[in-house]
Amino acid sequence: ERARIEGELGAVEQFLRESAGDAGADALAEQIGIEPGYELALTAVLGRRLRAAVVGDISAGQSFLDRIGEDGGSAMVAGRARSAAVVPPPQGAERLLDKLNAAGGAASVVEPLLADVWVVESLESLAADFGGIAVTKSGRVYFGATGELRQAPAGGEQRVLAERNRRDSLSEALTVAKDAEASA
Repeated sequence: ERARIEGELGAVEQFLRESAGDAGADALAEQIGIEPGYELALTAVLGRRLRAAVVGDISAGQSFLDRIGEDGGSAMVAGRARSAAVVPPPQGAERLLDKLNAAGGAASVVEPLLADVWVVESLESLAADFGGIAVTKSGRVYFGATGELRQAPAGGEQRVLAERNRRDSLSEALTVAKDAEASA
């Protein structure tokens, strides 16, 4: 059992290493976690922002952008994002932010971005004047302020988040297997 778990964990780690973008460990996606089942919803709302480097100030952001050159990218300055007024939730909605955990500067970046994001069963039930952001677990998102409707593709950033959750689960299972081996 231990060997199987170690093999699976190795494959997940390899995938995560190969998926790291230009920002590497500084990427927003590397600094946040999401409850299993909510990965596609988070990806639908944040999109390419998940690959953005989280930096301490504008100067660090500009240095990052200079390093990646003409390929382009983005950086998000910790502590600089501001949230709009929180919109009342649709009936029965869950706050996406409550499903998330973020470390360090990532929290100051992601909290304003997700302040008015609600996970709903269906977008059809939204009031006509809903001005927040509503998203389904399947990755369909509605931005009330602009009227934009978007579907996140499966894979990509969602897979990275799901594989990170899987890595955490496998790490826990490996610890259990090692403990069982040691006590046998």
